[in-house]
Amino acid sequence: MTTQTTRRGLIGGAGLAGVALFDPFSASAASTGPDAGSMAFRAALDANDAAKRRFNSLPADLETTDEEQFKREEDSMTAAVTHADAAVPTTWGEYTRLIEHMTDGGHFGIDGGNAKRLTEYAKRLLAQGSR
Repeated sequence: MTTQTTRRGLIGGAGLAGVALFDPFSASAASTGPDAGSMAFRAALDANDAAKRRFNSLPADLETTDEEQFKREEDSMTAAVTHADAAVPTTWGEYTRLIEHMTDGGHFGIDGGNAKRLTEYAKRLLAQGSR
């Protein structure tokens, strides 16, 4: 199994997304105004994308050469994915991006908790007549 495959399983299978240099929690809290939901959503999903790039750029042997550093990177990734999983879409475009995130571009299934939230989001967007 290659490192990329292992990391894809880690990122997609566990629904991970975190980045050490960007704090998506602060970005969400700082967002205000009519577009605050979209700003917070974009911040969370952009942080997920950055975390994926960062994690996949780590040395392939990091897990065996520096287990503590690997664990920190893994924990950071986990925190960011958890935050991205909880992002609330305000448009159908964001809804689609959230599904792409949750399935790692269609490579993985959606777990029950995320499926329930996606259903609730779809009902809310339909009721609002969102585009």
